[in-house]
Amino acid sequence: MLIDCGATGFAFLNQNIAHNPQTPLQEMKETGQVKVINGRPIMSEDIIHFAKVAMVIQNHKEQLPLFVT
Repeated sequence: MLIDCGATGFAFLNQNIAHNPQTPLQEMKETGQVKVINGRPIMSEDIIHFAKVAMVIQNHKEQLPLFVT
């Protein structure tokens, strides 16, 4: 799984990895767009889905919301 959280505080998941039965996608109320460092939008389409993925580190468990790009 590829997760990129960079310095923005947002996490992203590649759509090729996200489209499987273990990762249910949820539609966003408002679409979004990711821009690269110089302000240009990335080549993928608008973000219209997100996924909640379980993260477990020792005894700590939480659901991470990931924007699907």
